[in-house]
Amino acid sequence: MFVLGCNSGTSVDAIDIAVCEINDHIVNNNSTTFIGMDNNNDLLTLPSQNNLSVKLIAFESISWEKSLKERIFKLMYEPVFAKEYCEVNVLIGKAFANAIEFTLNKHSIDKSTVKVIGFHGQTIYHQVESNNLENKGFVRSTLQIGEACEIATKLGINVVSNFRASDVALGGQGAPLVHILDFLLLRHETDWRAIQNIGGIGNVTFVPPLSIIDNPSSLVTSFDTGCGNSMIDDVVRILTNNELQMDIDGKMGFSGKLNNELFKDLCDYYEHYFSMPYPKTTGRELFGKKQVEYWLNYCKEKYPHLDNNSIVTTFTELTVESIIRSYLMVCKNNPSITQFQVIVAGGGKNNPYLMSRLSQRLKECFKKEITIKTHEEIMNNNLASEAKEGILFALLAYLNEKQIPGNLPSVTGASKPTILGVRCQITQ
Repeated sequence: MFVLGCNSGTSVDAIDIAVCEINDHIVNNNSTTFIGMDNNNDLLTLPSQNNLSVKLIAFESISWEKSLKERIFKLMYEPVFAKEYCEVNVLIGKAFANAIEFTLNKHSIDKSTVKVIGFHGQTIYHQVESNNLENKGFVRSTLQIGEACEIATKLGINVVSNFRASDVALGGQGAPLVHILDFLLLRHETDWRAIQNIGGIGNVTFVPPLSIIDNPSSLVTSFDTGCGNSMIDDVVRILTNNELQMDIDGKMGFSGKLNNELFKDLCDYYEHYFSMPYPKTTGRELFGKKQVEYWLNYCKEKYPHLDNNSIVTTFTELTVESIIRSYLMVCKNNPSITQFQVIVAGGGKNNPYLMSRLSQRLKECFKKEITIKTHEEIMNNNLASEAKEGILFALLAYLNEKQIPGNLPSVTGASKPTILGVRCQITQ
């Protein structure tokens, strides 16, 4: 079955389009993993890793049109009228529809062969406990916008969207969603794996080895580790007056020197998130541009002689610290994890300074060498890490099509497994 997945991450860098061929071969109970019961006490199952095949057929990452990107960021950070939400919602849908059409045409894929599209949309706000410590009466909620009907109507393909809402309605965090892909595709024969995404926000999924066959899904742990690239990128943009959009090749990080005082200030401020028990999620509401602006003004006042490179070095160390603290928490809660591999994805893996510091800190904290690999290395280039989130939403659309739950309650905190996504059905 050809399925297309598409998304735009918290950094609003680009529209990612992944066309996948997905098949499962469930013939008996030995080829499934049981994850719970539904309302009728019927067993809910997932295809096992050995019986699910996901092949990436085509991938494109298409930059946002500058003016629309600016309007999206305004929705995130500025008070705007409902009219703006209304317009941008449709414009995002149209932008995705055009990006999908471009991808299918470029790779000579007949749109009639695509069974369904998984459309995440653009996250505007993710309201959870981590960014509402002072507001005890808040409503846990998450908002992704982009009109799915624009895509379905233009392309004549059924679209599944709004993947997070049903998990939130069941008391879950609605995130991270990637845990289902990590569990189904990336388990090792004998070792635990920490599947670490370093995107705008970082998240990790600890998956048990395939050698554990007794209810392995209950052992999966997945949550947001904290700041990924978001704060580093915003620091670089502001300090260079937008001449640079990121710390290319980690050059600023390598050139600077860690400022221990600023690093301690940052760690103290974010201690409430680092020490918060999982399940937990976060976003730019806590690790975003407004926070970066505050901290840069703070640096001018308290550390006026601190050079730009050292500021970048110190913020990079905060990202590393968030990851290390997360791993220590998981291993403390599950002492059976005595050895694990780290599998990295996301833009952060392309920052050699960040990756070198992560390797050093892992060795220091766990008193042993921890292997770090990319998705490409463990999947023989069959899973490009840049395409992973697009592949994820193709997989979630596939599970929706098959009426299979797409969440693990042990991960998100939802009261039960549920089918994720709302369908926009095209009348033939």
